Amino acid sequence: MFDGVVGDAGALAAVLERSNPRLAVLDSQSGLLASGVCALEHPENFTRGLDGVFSRMAGLLLNAVHHLGHTDETGISPAPVASSPPGPGLAKPLTFLSSAIAAKASARLARLLGQAPRWFVAWRRGANPGASLDIAWRDFTPLPDGGRGYYADPFVLLRGDTAHVFIEEVPFATGKGIISHFTIDAEGKATATRPVLERPYHLSYPFVFERDGETWMIPETSANRTVELYRAERFPDRWVKEAVLLDDILADDATLIEHGGRLWLFAGVRDWQASSWEALGLFHAETLMGPWQAHAGNPVLLDPAAARPAGAMFTHNGRLIRPAQDCRGGYGAGLAFARIDRLDEEGFAQEVVARVTPRTRKAEGLHTYNRSGDVEVIDLFGKV
Repeated sequence: MFDGVVGDAGALAAVLERSNPRLAVLDSQSGLLASGVCALEHPENFTRGLDGVFSRMAGLLLNAVHHLGHTDETGISPAPVASSPPGPGLAKPLTFLSSAIAAKASARLARLLGQAPRWFVAWRRGANPGASLDIAWRDFTPLPDGGRGYYADPFVLLRGDTAHVFIEEVPFATGKGIISHFTIDAEGKATATRPVLERPYHLSYPFVFERDGETWMIPETSANRTVELYRAERFPDRWVKEAVLLDDILADDATLIEHGGRLWLFAGVRDWQASSWEALGLFHAETLMGPWQAHAGNPVLLDPAAARPAGAMFTHNGRLIRPAQDCRGGYGAGLAFARIDRLDEEGFAQEVVARVTPRTRKAEGLHTYNRSGDVEVIDLFGKV
């Protein structure tokens, strides 16, 4: 079903309306088997929108069939719970066409005039990061990018008084992401960025962490259909690949946490032409080098409002908090903080406890939050 309508008509209506459709798989005997909300990554493109919706429904059907034999006693939830509201009804094709043309024309004009928004990194130092989940993003200092590209996905490690920040850098000349680095001193002064890791394929989301006396990085390498682990041979500018943790997979923004005696990877997962904004997959292992196993309930969540990872997890008021992207208004439109209520091999549950959604001329989106000590880093979509 698409938005409560059996058959393709509901999918067509949602794409024409440019709304995120609610998907459901039902069985005449068992009732609801699986459900979730699908994201429209390209709402102005009718065929790509349908491809995404049908790709996600195909995956949902396979997931439902796989878990059809499970009962509630297994602890595996057959229907990931989504929080997004159902989409509106049928829209006229002419309205869809006119709005799509207007959106493309507006974006092209902004690029020609040099007024197009882009991602940029910002930071602040000296605040109390643990006091509140309500991020005052206006208090952050933007990192100049020189107009030659954009910066995103900042991660930070504090060593002494120096904050080491790793970011995705995408030069406009190549369009291919690399990992760059800069530092922030105790007075809040930032150095220029410099590249520290480049591969033949796109890199982003440099999840950097310390473990077993070493410094590690798991950059996003979904363009290579892998999740790769790198070790700092010489911190912060020389990295060697130590392992491929997951192979032949489209996994975005892999984020590591140790919980319940096991290591867990959270990642946005997708198949075929499905959106990368909507599905959360979990993988677990006893050691960092694996072997890594997929969670029995994958995808454990299908919801563009709070699925895709948006930074390292942290503890707030004694509870584990997971930053997630809120893509209901588009890619990286906002940030959700979700409290993890269950994480084990049989189940997963989270509840969103706070959201940050910039809506000003300066910032129209925010999709990464990280902190270390008294240093916080974010990225914003807008005009530097």
